Amino acid sequence: MNNVDRSSSDGAVASAILSLGKSLDLIVTAEGIERTGQLEWLRARGCNEVQGFLLSRPLSAQDLENRYLLTVEAQKPDARSGIAS
Repeated sequence: MNNVDRSSSDGAVASAILSLGKSLDLIVTAEGIERTGQLEWLRARGCNEVQGFLLSRPLSAQDLENRYLLTVEAQKPDARSGIAS
């Protein structure tokens, strides 16, 4: 369903999946998001998570850690001083 934002049949199937996920209290992750139109369509319908080239190319575990986890750690305040490092 690459064209949720452009095709009524793709949109109907994706809406049904989102609705089923919500009724079962599941986290729904949309994969393969490549266009802002897809992302906006999913956000407007309450999709919990998305992944795809629009957000990031595939990363190695080390690149993921360097890009996202280490930056979060650096922003945490130092327990002693209360100042972010």
